[in-house]
Amino acid sequence: MKTFLLLFSHNGLALRQQLFSPIIKCIEMLKSIEVEFKSKKFLINKWVVLVNRFTCEQITRQIESGMPNVYKIKKPNIQQNMLTLIMTILECYKGGYNALRRTVVRHCLNLISEDVFEKPKLQAIGDLNHRLGLICNWEVNVRRATRCRFVYWQRSLCPLFFKEIINDKTRLNQLNYYLAALSDPIDMLTNIKHLSSAQIAIDNYKKDIYDAFTQHVIRPICAKTEEELRQ
Repeated sequence: MKTFLLLFSHNGLALRQQLFSPIIKCIEMLKSIEVEFKSKKFLINKWVVLVNRFTCEQITRQIESGMPNVYKIKKPNIQQNMLTLIMTILECYKGGYNALRRTVVRHCLNLISEDVFEKPKLQAIGDLNHRLGLICNWEVNVRRATRCRFVYWQRSLCPLFFKEIINDKTRLNQLNYYLAALSDPIDMLTNIKHLSSAQIAIDNYKKDIYDAFTQHVIRPICAKTEEELRQ
């Protein structure tokens, strides 16, 4: 979605109104996925523990299969270094697997000579480590995949999207998801350095959203309510 909108901006093209509904649906899908994962966080973490344990056992078996090759190394100092590296890797799989342990494992694998692990086996260990990292950091990965920071760069479309949603009473549930998407850029704006304070950018962004929401959501609802009360 981000790439799609950037292509229009880069080529100086205006979005056709027919595209508003699919874009809003896409944003709704992203935020609903995020909400679904959050609501099932406890259940997912229970499965994550089991998958991690199984993956670590697979990696351990692969690494232990290289131990006979270590004992074949004739130089004592190199043999001792290889044993230390392998033991360090195995220790990293005990307990929780995190970014620090992943870095240690990666560096140790880079230092292990090709005499210990054949290239296909080393590739298999690397693939299993990558899978383990994805599973352990599933919350960060889900958040990264479903965040809608791109709405900040397309905030000129915000009034049009509000109008598109509010004009169809069967799609008002999309408003919750769109508002959730509009809050995603806030953490990005906290890192702004070109202003004296990041809060200035945050306040300006919030003002734009509040003004658009007031004009295209609150006022039409108030006008419609007043009209119905006068009848």
